[in-house]
Amino acid sequence: MIMKFITGCATSAGGYRRVNQDSILLDTKESFAFGVVCDGIGGLDNSELASTFVADAAAEWYRGLVEWLEPETAATEIIFSHLRDAAEDWNYRLCEYIRGEGLRCGTTMSCISLLRDSGLIIHVGDSRIYRYRRDSGLDQLTVDMVTSKMSGGRMKTYLANFVGRQDELSYLPIAFDISPDELYIFGSDGFYHKFTEQDAERVYYNLSHGDSPKALCHELISAMISRGEHDNISVGLIYTCR
Repeated sequence: MIMKFITGCATSAGGYRRVNQDSILLDTKESFAFGVVCDGIGGLDNSELASTFVADAAAEWYRGLVEWLEPETAATEIIFSHLRDAAEDWNYRLCEYIRGEGLRCGTTMSCISLLRDSGLIIHVGDSRIYRYRRDSGLDQLTVDMVTSKMSGGRMKTYLANFVGRQDELSYLPIAFDISPDELYIFGSDGFYHKFTEQDAERVYYNLSHGDSPKALCHELISAMISRGEHDNISVGLIYTCR
């Protein structure tokens, strides 16, 4: 099936923080859409460097791939295998960079790749990717990689895995089929803390009626800030159509 994608993304430091530790990428070529959101680990120094490093590496991979890729005929299994290898390479290169610069940093990474009627997610950390369908509503496709521990007499949640943690990348690959009239939403935790299914329904309706996806991303960011979100906020949208 020849699939088309309507896409847009945006990021913001939010209304309270001076530094934006998020990075987001979203690009398309014909029937091939590729997006990544990275959220630098707030408890580690200089994690905005880690999120930028991974997003830049992903952008470099994508640009190199589409120079020779023909989306209408490319074998999905080959492209997705290439992506798995590339994600492992981004992690290894980040670890080398961290050691070379003497840094303490890391980042989440949620990567979505849609090629014709197939999709692959590479997921590390606790950023999220959702899918909204008109008949079944909102589904979270990724699983948060977190753990809970007692600290100071309270149960607190900590990130259990991230890019840059160790040389060998541990991640969750998620393969799935795609159909027309689906909405894929990916974002950092600053986005989804205040995000609701009603937000997804409204965005789905507006995209299907021709509204600008980038403008809708900025509207979502403004809505999260107005609801009291204090973190950096990043969101990307991919709407599938024939």
